[in-house]
Amino acid sequence: MACSQYEYVKKFETYQTLLPNTYIVVRIDGKGFTKFTANHNFEKPNDKRGLDLMNKAAESVMETFNEIMLAYGQSDEFSFVFKKDAELYQRRTEKIVSCVVSCFTAAYAMHFSDYFNIKPSFLPMFDARAVCYPDFKNLRDYLNWRQVDCHINNLYNTCFWTMVQKGNMTPQKAQEILKDTLSDRKNEILFNDYGINYAKLEPQFRKGSTLIRVLVLKDKHANKEAEQAESQQKREKCEENQGLNKEGALQQQNEEGEEQKENAEELLKEESDSVMTKGEKKYIAGQKKQKKLNSKQLEKIEKSKYRSKIITLSDDIIQNEFWDKYKDSLKLQE
Repeated sequence: MACSQYEYVKKFETYQTLLPNTYIVVRIDGKGFTKFTANHNFEKPNDKRGLDLMNKAAESVMETFNEIMLAYGQSDEFSFVFKKDAELYQRRTEKIVSCVVSCFTAAYAMHFSDYFNIKPSFLPMFDARAVCYPDFKNLRDYLNWRQVDCHINNLYNTCFWTMVQKGNMTPQKAQEILKDTLSDRKNEILFNDYGINYAKLEPQFRKGSTLIRVLVLKDKHANKEAEQAESQQKREKCEENQGLNKEGALQQQNEEGEEQKENAEELLKEESDSVMTKGEKKYIAGQKKQKKLNSKQLEKIEKSKYRSKIITLSDDIIQNEFWDKYKDSLKLQE
């Protein structure tokens, strides 16, 4: 910013930073979405197009901010979990929250016509907040809370809209019947009155969507360059091994038997310091160093065979199975 007599106004700016060494969760939530979904004729109780669009927008956010390790969404909300040591925007609250929600909103609006074949008649809006969780237990309890909320809301909405659409009830009558009912009673209504087994419904509706990053093999075409480089490394290593046979000249004089060969190797080992010239020692040291470099290069090439991919799941994240299965991908920090 150019210096001027007006620059003093910068002193009025303040900002907050999110606590270090904590999981940052940014949760976005649709604003005025009851009106938005009604205006755009979303199907009730669930519109898969709308949920898939939410997932697409969330994927765009994860592609933009690589320090997000996981995202969980249901209905018109999404939670983005930043890893503990994330340093995005020096952990400034306003920057992180505003950038995440603006990226999500822009992606939602941009891809809307891909899922609904029309342009939105008015702008979708989302609000957002950021919360810090100090350890994995707190983070997991938060995600459990959101998935339980998904189950409770979806079971109620499924009952309500089934009674209105198939039972020809008024919304007021359906609300009156469902008031203060527990999950068991709602399941009974669905199954006994409408032949719907709630447990058989789309997992995406019942459990929400979880997005994580996993490593997958690149396609063969993408791997060609890496494979050629690896082959070159192996050839060079083979040539090095052949070139390290200077000391083998001494062994060749005593190859009448295996025992003599072993004795020669032992003798060579014991007397190498006194026999080898400075130049030979330097040569051997250089070859050992080259071996280490090649090992690192091979490791790098091996990693280059893989790429990070964002996948969408509809798993139960309350139980341990999910966390055990993807612990390596998530790289959780206690």
